Formats: sequence, structure tokens, C-alpha cells
Amino acid sequence: MSTHDNGGPAFPVPGLQHDESFNGMTLRDYFAAMAMQGILASGARHLTAADPAKVLSSSAYRAADAMLQERAK
Repeated sequence: MSTHDNGGPAFPVPGLQHDESFNGMTLRDYFAAMAMQGILASGARHLTAADPAKVLSSSAYRAADAMLQERAK
């Protein structure tokens, strides 16, 4: 399994950013969730593969990784 930049916490609790139990989902997961919503809302015609859930999740995380890379510039 490769290591990805997770972007840190998506919604950190002020003053508690360094306590993992207060940080919830990562920014990478949040971006992937938003990308997944967009893919599904668009009609998701490319999800006719043998394993549509795998194609959907892979596409969403690729978009999230691209967003994190662009954000780091």
C-alpha cells in the first residue's frame, strides 16, 4: 500500500489539532467524498465496469490526490 498525503484533518477542533481523536476525517477523505458525489450526480456512465464501486472509489481518490497536489503548490 502506498502512502498518500492525507492533507491533515478536514475539520480540526481549534486547539486540539494535534490530538487525533478530535480530528475526524482527513482532508483527502473529504475531497474524495465530494468527488464521489459529483461523479454520481453526473450520471456516472463510466461505472458500468465489472466492479463499479472499485472504479468509483478509485476515481474519487485520484481526484482527491490531484486536489491535494494542486493545493500544495
